[in-house]
Amino acid sequence: MRIVVLGGAGIIGQPIVRDLTSDVEEIVVADMDLDAAKSAAAGLGKSVMAKQVDVTNEDALDKVLQGADACINSVNYYFNLQVMKGCLRKRVPYIDLGGLFHTTRDQLELHQPFNGL
Repeated sequence: MRIVVLGGAGIIGQPIVRDLTSDVEEIVVADMDLDAAKSAAAGLGKSVMAKQVDVTNEDALDKVLQGADACINSVNYYFNLQVMKGCLRKRVPYIDLGGLFHTTRDQLELHQPFNGL
């Protein structure tokens, strides 16, 4: 199983990555800050790799999601809809940490297309 953790070098993403290391075959720590992603991945084993990604860049997001079995999005909530749409394009199951009411309401409109992934 390959899990992409967007914002994986952040204050919330790092513990998520550490928790996954005991059960997941491959973890991608994807973050805008490549040095921080490398630091977050360091010492967690060769199954944890760092990648740079700007989630506002559709092509870059699609590239990091390619081949993923799931995506955990821990970037700021105002990027949730963009990331969710990227996961839908690549047919990758998605979870995030929540957001404000209006963002969540917009995300709920994508619920049906995610059924069957």
